[in-house]
Amino acid sequence: MGKTEILKPAYPILLFFLILFKVSFCQVNEVDKTVSLSSFDLQYNVLNFWPHNDTLIPLKKGLFQNIEVDALLNLKGGKNWHWAYKLPQVGVSLNYYNFGNNKVLGSGLGVYPFMILKLAKSSRLDLNFRYGGGIVYISKIYEANHYPTNIAISTPINILIDFRVNLVYHFSRNIDIQFSVLANHMSNGAVKKPNYGLNSMGFGVGFTYKLNDAEPIKTPQSTFILKQPYILLTGTGAVKEVGDAGGPKYYPLSLQIGYIKPLSIIVELGGSLDIMYDKSVRFHLRKEGMNYRYPNDDFSIGASARIKLHLDKLALFGDLGLYLYQPNPRFPIIYQRVGLSYSILKHTAIVLALKTHYTIADHLEFGLSFKL
Repeated sequence: MGKTEILKPAYPILLFFLILFKVSFCQVNEVDKTVSLSSFDLQYNVLNFWPHNDTLIPLKKGLFQNIEVDALLNLKGGKNWHWAYKLPQVGVSLNYYNFGNNKVLGSGLGVYPFMILKLAKSSRLDLNFRYGGGIVYISKIYEANHYPTNIAISTPINILIDFRVNLVYHFSRNIDIQFSVLANHMSNGAVKKPNYGLNSMGFGVGFTYKLNDAEPIKTPQSTFILKQPYILLTGTGAVKEVGDAGGPKYYPLSLQIGYIKPLSIIVELGGSLDIMYDKSVRFHLRKEGMNYRYPNDDFSIGASARIKLHLDKLALFGDLGLYLYQPNPRFPIIYQRVGLSYSILKHTAIVLALKTHYTIADHLEFGLSFKL
């Protein structure tokens, strides 16, 4: 396998991260006077590798260890969504990972933007929820001649998704001590196989050095949220590899016809009819010795529910779907999407999403959505 062949599948993931990083902090760039660098974190995390497939069990040799350095910004209220989320913090996290199996999995270096939402607060303790996503470079990947047992990761650049709940103790005016329960996922979104991915859960402890406290400011009400229900059309495309390493590549397409109801200035709920076209179904049907019917079996139909959270032009969404018609014997009846959209025009947005079946990533989707 040549160097060019190894790096090519990383391009969609790098594009995903660059757009994610850009849209996550576009609001910050637009309102320089309403944000301020607030603190730096240093944290140590210990995570237990969760082999969600029996074939991954031999890779589990020890605990994952993670050291991270974070820079945090306070949002002071320059946008209406700052107040809707009770003046959250945003930041950037730089991470080093030891996967507990250096001979096969190596180590990792990750970077991602994140947001912290306040859940509860007292004079000495804070409880918050943090979520973020970006990329991670992993030093050892699947190679038939060198690392044939590393079936978890096959590209050096992968998606990194991190969720955690933090309990913060205010030790002094400038020092906080933080305890975390966290979970993360690393994979390439099936751009290249094998791609079982690395899922882990664990605990962490860290220290925060606070530089200053931001003084909130008031601004006029924003109008970035539609107040009436609307129809949302979303079209996406993807690239995925199926079968064993070096297997055939396919290019799934999907169309979602959704009905969205705004509940507040930041929260929307809705549902959609999902029409999916994926020619990789024929590969799995033939592998199982089943008959393939053209073109019926290239299509799947599902119905999904959506929750959408707005941050000005940027929005985060999660879909929980149920297949109504699905000829692929590999897939369960339930599917999920986690993604983001960024408005580029009044009624048009760029969409980036990861479609999954429980803990297994199916593919990365890129496309556009239109409000009617």
